[in-house]
Amino acid sequence: QKRFQFLQRLFDGYTLTYNSLATSIKVDVIAFFQQFPNSVCQDPDLLTAECIKYLLPVDLSQAKKNTIKSQNLLSNQIDNTYWTKAWTDYLGAPTNTTYKNIVIARLKALLTTITQFAEFQLM
Repeated sequence: QKRFQFLQRLFDGYTLTYNSLATSIKVDVIAFFQQFPNSVCQDPDLLTAECIKYLLPVDLSQAKKNTIKSQNLLSNQIDNTYWTKAWTDYLGAPTNTTYKNIVIARLKALLTTITQFAEFQLM
């Protein structure tokens, strides 16, 4: 559980204070995902598969990938355009707080889900 809490803190942001010095750590999820080509980022199937390939030492079944995608990027919707629109809206207006927050929330959920798999601990 401590590993899961640590990872969650990295995604949500964590500040450590020692002798009046503060250090903050937070994963920039958008920057992490922007390392992938835009064609991958806008397609939730490709994005989920690429993220799993990048973070896990073993591949997951297609059924598991579909569940992860649906629960996190699609917010339990069935149409892939739900994520594609959110990503495209963000790219079109990256300073729009609403678009940015939607993308960040879904990407954080995706990373959190994948890093909580037992397979992640095999790294």
